[in-house]
Amino acid sequence: MTNRSAVCISSLLAAMLSTSPAAAQSEVVVTLAGEAYDGPPQFQVLAGTEVIGSGVLKHPIETKTEGRLFASARPSAFLEVFSFSVADDDILPDRKISVLMTNDKFAEGDAGYDRNLFIDSIRVNGHELTSAELVLFEKGVPHSLDYQAGMLPIYEQGQQAVASPPPTGWPLAAPAGAAQLVSSPYPVPRPAWLPARAQQ
Repeated sequence: MTNRSAVCISSLLAAMLSTSPAAAQSEVVVTLAGEAYDGPPQFQVLAGTEVIGSGVLKHPIETKTEGRLFASARPSAFLEVFSFSVADDDILPDRKISVLMTNDKFAEGDAGYDRNLFIDSIRVNGHELTSAELVLFEKGVPHSLDYQAGMLPIYEQGQQAVASPPPTGWPLAAPAGAAQLVSSPYPVPRPAWLPARAQQ
């Protein structure tokens, strides 16, 4: 084997077996519904105390014209799904994931005009916790509220719907772009200038 062919093959194998894949990205998915009053509810998603995502509901039920979510004939029609990609370092295996509302507003009196958030589920790298598995905290203390249309309600700022990781921790995302030599269906290409191996 010539020096030139040895260098080419070594470089090719090194590239395919590289141990420095791109940083893994975890996925956090929250499924929510909302009640709107003078604008839609806004929310933040936290990992521990760090904000990893935020959003605004696009299709909440309008409490002034459509009534309340729990009185709707089909509450599931107002569900919205928000997905956030974050670095694995931000989703430590034992970090709690929480959702909170950032712009509470309501009309004084008994009109029922209100801006609220309802949590259906929180999913981290495919591991999902439904509303029944979430815990509502208010100012750091567990708080009990009746479910509305099967969802955990957040009526006020200062309340958080919290998802605790399983005993083994959140599953981590697979490294993006990691090369897997054994799974490739294609043979290692042979440079045109290398002689073909003689048949035995």
